[in-house]
This record gives sequence, C-alpha cells and structure tokens, in this order.
Amino acid sequence: MLKVVMAVAMVVVGLVGATVATPAFGDGSGAVNATVSASAPCLTVNTTPLVFPTQKFSTNSLNGISAISNGPAVMNCSGQTASIIGSGSDATGPNSSPTWLLTPVTLPQTVCGGSGELRTINKFALGLRFSDAEPTLSKLGVALKSVANGANLPAYDLELFMPCTTSDGAGTVMSFQITFTASLP
Repeated sequence: MLKVVMAVAMVVVGLVGATVATPAFGDGSGAVNATVSASAPCLTVNTTPLVFPTQKFSTNSLNGISAISNGPAVMNCSGQTASIIGSGSDATGPNSSPTWLLTPVTLPQTVCGGSGELRTINKFALGLRFSDAEPTLSKLGVALKSVANGANLPAYDLELFMPCTTSDGAGTVMSFQITFTASLP
C-alpha cells in the first residue's frame, strides 16, 4: 500500500510542479503597442446668415454703425484651451461691384474724420464688442479671446462701420464673410 501512496504522491507532485510558474525563456527584448490622440483645432460655429440693419454712410462727425446684438455662438471643441482668431473678407455688391475693402480701425474714433482709417472711399470695418474690448477684424485675422475647451467665445455684438459718404454702393446689398479660427498653443 505504501508503494501505491508514494506513486500517487509522486504523480501529484509532478502535476503541481508543472502548474507552478517558472521563468519563461524567450527573446532578449519585448515591444508593447501604444497609441495617443493629438488634439487638433476645433470650433463649432452657428452659421446662420447674418443680416445687418440698413445704415447710412459714415460722415466726418458721425460713425454709421450697423449692429447685431449677440453675435453667432462660437464654441471651442479642441480638447484644450484655444485662442480664437477672427477675420473678415472685403464686401462686394451684386456681380462683384462695387467693392468695399475691409480695413481695421482704432476705436473709439470717428472713422471718416481727421485721421480716421476709413476717410478714403470704399472702406468699411467690422468690430466685435466684448464687455472688455472691441477689436476690429482684418483679412489676416485678429486674436479675439482665449477660450477653454467646451466653452463659448464670450458674448459679443457685431458692429459694421459703414464707409464714408463719398463711397460707392448706396442702396446696394453688400456681401462679406466673417471667419473664426481656433489656434492651439
């Protein structure tokens, strides 16, 4: 009987030894696959067309300002804080005539008087009035605000500074674009 018990014990020890972790022998190195997603500039913009109210041309003593309260919503979806840049295009009438040149201006001032930037004909300006600043747009782009991920550009009003009185386009519907761009640090 002792021989049977010893034989069974040897079989059990042999099976246990086979299931105990033993060092693995293999290559001198190993590789692990990995991935990362890089954040990219991302904005969502309310693209409903804007129709500015009819306004008279600017004069030497009074800015003709056509305004829209609460400009379109612009939300940062970049995954991190982004600088929002605003730019605009020249304005054109039907069949591309007449043309008004988008011109940045320094506010506050009378844009057609004295040293005003619009005092020559067929120039206009676009401003964004925030609670703490009023930058005007250029064709190249102007930094507006830094906006956290998932947040909207702070509330603003859009202001169109009409060309000076001797400009072309009276009675004409002029068309232009406003572009918002996200820039990551």
